[in-house]
Amino acid sequence: MKKFTLIITMAILELIFLYGIGFSQTQSESIYQKVEGVWRMDKTKTIMNVKANDKIKIDEMSESVKADFDNSVQSRVYRFNRDKSFLATWDFKGKAQSVSGKWEILGDGSLRIIFPNEEKKYYVIIDDESLELTPHIPTEGLFHKLFFTRSN
Repeated sequence: MKKFTLIITMAILELIFLYGIGFSQTQSESIYQKVEGVWRMDKTKTIMNVKANDKIKIDEMSESVKADFDNSVQSRVYRFNRDKSFLATWDFKGKAQSVSGKWEILGDGSLRIIFPNEEKKYYVIIDDESLELTPHIPTEGLFHKLFFTRSN
């Protein structure tokens, strides 16, 4: 009987180590692995989710202002690096812009980006090719949800 118990125990341990049975990832580890990488803003989805009164503001922009706005949104790229550094880049009026900080996934699966003078927290919806970020605290800006597609 001891030999049988030992064989069963060894088999279970082998399954655990070979296939990871019994060692599931936490939600934050899983989201961390999915978020890591380069994401380009999806201009169409992001603008489609603007509130109606903000959509009117966009529609009323002059041609040159609208062109600058469109380019700024279209060129926006978020980089979530393995070392947990963060870099957002975009063009505005033909000039490269950027902001950097640190990022982390919180225990509840939220994303926190820490900048030198502030931090922002987002609810995250993610799959292999798309990322949706919704601020915990609604912003004063036009965008209340940010949509991205994987770029790497």
